[in-house]
Amino acid sequence: MSYDKDLLFSHVSFILSEHPESSLGTLSRQLGVSARTLETVISERTGKAFRFLREAAMISAVGRLLAQRPLLAIKEISYAMGYRSPRSFARAVRRVCGLTPAQLRFRAGQTLLSVTDSKRSLPDAVPAPC
Repeated sequence: MSYDKDLLFSHVSFILSEHPESSLGTLSRQLGVSARTLETVISERTGKAFRFLREAAMISAVGRLLAQRPLLAIKEISYAMGYRSPRSFARAVRRVCGLTPAQLRFRAGQTLLSVTDSKRSLPDAVPAPC
């Protein structure tokens, strides 16, 4: 069966932006294609594995969440992102950003302050803090 790879990648990216906790299996069932097909399309488009795309979406979602609720506890953020433990979340953040969740929170705060200080309105999509 032939797929429009650009469209498939767009669907995966959109779903991950809305639900960064989605697994490869879940996406494969939702989109009606094999997990291997998704892995191939993602690898061709990004040069990286699904895990890296999902973790990048997670970091972006964390940035948005911190922009909305800057005082949210790291534990609550980790559960909101679909992690079963804050420790797993911390490992994923370190793998993607090289930062601890606390450092990520600080960077997100600095990003928001710099946007506010320059008297610009907040962008619709808050940039990932790492």
